[in-house]
Amino acid sequence: MNAWPSAAFAELFTDRSPRHRGIPRSRYSAAGALPIVDQGGATPAGYTDDRRHEYTGPLPVLVFGDHTRRVKYIDYRFAVGADGVKVLHPRPGFDARYLYHALAALDLPDAGYARHFKFLADTAFPAPPPPVQRRVADLLDRAETLAVQRRTALTLMEELLRTLFMETFGDLDPPHADLDDIADFHSGAALPSGEQFTGQPGGHLLLKVADLTVDGNDIELGAARRWSATPGARGATCPAGCVVIPKRGGAIATNKRRLTTRPVVLDPNLMAIRPHGVELLYLFEWLRGIDLTTLATGSSMPQLNKKDLAALRVPVPPAPVQRAFTRRASVLHERIRTQRAQSRELDALFATLRYRAFTGE
Repeated sequence: MNAWPSAAFAELFTDRSPRHRGIPRSRYSAAGALPIVDQGGATPAGYTDDRRHEYTGPLPVLVFGDHTRRVKYIDYRFAVGADGVKVLHPRPGFDARYLYHALAALDLPDAGYARHFKFLADTAFPAPPPPVQRRVADLLDRAETLAVQRRTALTLMEELLRTLFMETFGDLDPPHADLDDIADFHSGAALPSGEQFTGQPGGHLLLKVADLTVDGNDIELGAARRWSATPGARGATCPAGCVVIPKRGGAIATNKRRLTTRPVVLDPNLMAIRPHGVELLYLFEWLRGIDLTTLATGSSMPQLNKKDLAALRVPVPPAPVQRAFTRRASVLHERIRTQRAQSRELDALFATLRYRAFTGE
């Protein structure tokens, strides 16, 4: 541990949270005089012209999500959105950016959607002299800026891929075909027991919905939690060159699409589309423009089945145009993979740096 003295939460902050209820989400606007700050992921979450909800206290402040545990540094006038927001102002002698990083570094217990402020209020924080606080904050600010810049570059590259697709095919008026005329479908089934995947070559990845978010699986499926040397059910076993999508429950709303680069076996919550009449990357990008939730059936448990997708009318541009797009898209996919890997490394480095700054480990 570091040798800095510690201070209780009440010694660091004054609670400037509004006594009235925040602005309901239903009243958020796309434009307005005041940005709305709430405990969600987006900042601002919306806008309003309702000055009754304006925070008029001293700035800067830290906004803590009582349910989400998100911490936001706010140095401009804003309106408080929804409920579950704590507005905290640093007491004299404490640097706001230092305290922002100190709060963000906390590993608070996950109480679901319950209130988390009670854990925050019981926490002691390292309290070095102000010059040290500013040096720590400056170091972490620079590291955070690099991480944000990397994520921004990644977003721009992904937008470039979509732009390439639209520029290549947007002005064409090609013939159309039903999806089941240019692709085969694989539907998931019970998975073999398998074993832990530790990078085994060959064999089959045993895919579940959670594997779509494994590090490195942002576009191409190169890893899973489980693996099998033998295939699964015939209809659930897919070769490389398929587009995998969720087919059951809330996962459909995530609109995830992934490419197989090696044989996989799908569990009952996944399905795959294997093109044979169009280029794989063309179909992948075309499917990314489809909102899967609009195709799902069922009320209590949304589902996607072959019948929901088979009749989709897919434009079929000339093969040479598709191949030219594939060549250019493949280059972008490779650059995106590299950017994602570097972004993950930078995020992990920043998280470690911030953790060590406040634990002394």
